[in-house]
Amino acid sequence: MNGKARQDGVALVVTLVFLIVALVLGLSSYQSTRLEESMSGNYRAAKSAGMAAEYAAAEAWAGEFRDKVAPVRAADTLHAVTLDASDSGDYSHLSAYYFFTPLVSGGEDKFGRYQVAAIGEVTQDPPVYRYIEFLAVLALGPGAPLVAASAEDETAEECLAKFSFDPPSSNMEIVGEEEVFGNIKAAMQVGCPEASEALIESIIQGNSNTSVDHEDYSDPVDGQDILVCDAGVNNNRFCNYQGGVQSSIDMEIFKSPSLMAEYIDSLRNSLGEGNVYNDLPGSLEEGEVTFVTPTDLRSFDSDGDGVDDDEGYFWVDYSGSVILDGSEVNDGDRLQRIDDFGVEYSESENYEYDGSTYTKVSRVTYSHSGNFGVDPGDDGETKGGVLIIDGNVEFAGVPSFDGLIIVLGDYQVTGGGGGEFNGSIVSSPLLGDNSPQFDGLFGNSIDCYLSNSCQFDKKVVAIGGGGSSSYNYDLEKLLDAVNLLDATGACAGDPCEKASSLLAYGNGEEPLGYYATDYRQSFSRPTILDGVTLPND
Repeated sequence: MNGKARQDGVALVVTLVFLIVALVLGLSSYQSTRLEESMSGNYRAAKSAGMAAEYAAAEAWAGEFRDKVAPVRAADTLHAVTLDASDSGDYSHLSAYYFFTPLVSGGEDKFGRYQVAAIGEVTQDPPVYRYIEFLAVLALGPGAPLVAASAEDETAEECLAKFSFDPPSSNMEIVGEEEVFGNIKAAMQVGCPEASEALIESIIQGNSNTSVDHEDYSDPVDGQDILVCDAGVNNNRFCNYQGGVQSSIDMEIFKSPSLMAEYIDSLRNSLGEGNVYNDLPGSLEEGEVTFVTPTDLRSFDSDGDGVDDDEGYFWVDYSGSVILDGSEVNDGDRLQRIDDFGVEYSESENYEYDGSTYTKVSRVTYSHSGNFGVDPGDDGETKGGVLIIDGNVEFAGVPSFDGLIIVLGDYQVTGGGGGEFNGSIVSSPLLGDNSPQFDGLFGNSIDCYLSNSCQFDKKVVAIGGGGSSSYNYDLEKLLDAVNLLDATGACAGDPCEKASSLLAYGNGEEPLGYYATDYRQSFSRPTILDGVTLPND
């Protein structure tokens, strides 16, 4: 009997052990199931928040940057995005927002560059957030380091006859390879294939008289009117033109002489006296618009009645004084005064006045060392500027100037060295019925658009120097330059558009606007949202 009792006690213990094990296994299974459900829920929440962030990024892109030169809504503001029912899924508390702010450098907002953050949120305890960041950059022209303006209606013969290129004698580089909208920019832009072919042959031929064929040194780019170097050819100097040569002009303003003249006329009337010079200054400040011209840019009260005359523009001498002789000014007086300041003349046509012989020319040629002494700012970077030259220019070396240079005449460099230019240089001399101004004396016919008689004159681009210098396409410097031009209020066309619209990359009549870069997804709140309160924070 005692043995039986002892046997019954063991069975009870074993049963209890099995019950405890079963309970532990059950609890473990329950906890595992709860964990899996929680993980599944969190995954679904994270996935939905990520999709909401993508939706918000798409809304920000479409609403603020695509086909636009400037955002529509206010910067530095949190903008809510309305989600479609099909996008919200099972989460009634799914929300989406976007926020954008100007890129800041050196304590200043950078024109045409915005940091964008898109936010997707699932409201639960705690909330689940996902973020998308990207940088929106306004895509602007001219589109190459060197551009020779060419009217869209020019024939192939006219295009070729109106362009002359003298290549550098050494391994100077012209670098256009900056990607904008997925396209690599060319080193040079000319108006027609014939001009591209002649340019390449002049590069290869150099100082020799040997006949060459551009096809032996270049290859076409599929789907684009660009010829690039054939890297398989030994010592192919065309390979120094990184990005190749484009046989068309990107920007409408450099294809339309009337639009170009109207904008330059508006610009010269918008600038203050501190920005207008009658000779190239020895030095320039960073981030400024400089307009060099032999003519006065404003109306003048010649009779002293307190009312500006309506007779147009007046000549000035190099001290800035208007050249007048009583109420009438003749061409000889102008020649005498300007000749006294040692302006260089070319293209001889003799002009007799008061017993002396003078040379009548269409444009003044300005000479400069090319060293403008532009110092970088406090952040160590040089802001892009604008230099407009109403005449020909001859630099002794690659200009130490970043931004946009528009030469209403020939562009010539005689020296080499190790200089570097970052931005774009455009040669676009203008002619019209009343050109050159004042019966053939100096200057461009900037008012030719009033008589619908504008055309681009022959462009001579001569960079016969060399050394280790380079020309580089730089969108950052061009954005700085266009911001300066917009600030002047100058515009052209109908409706009257500022530089940021005239130089925006376009598809037909509409600008393509911005392109996105530095795109990334994040689980952590971006720094640009520091100080920004989300609705459920």
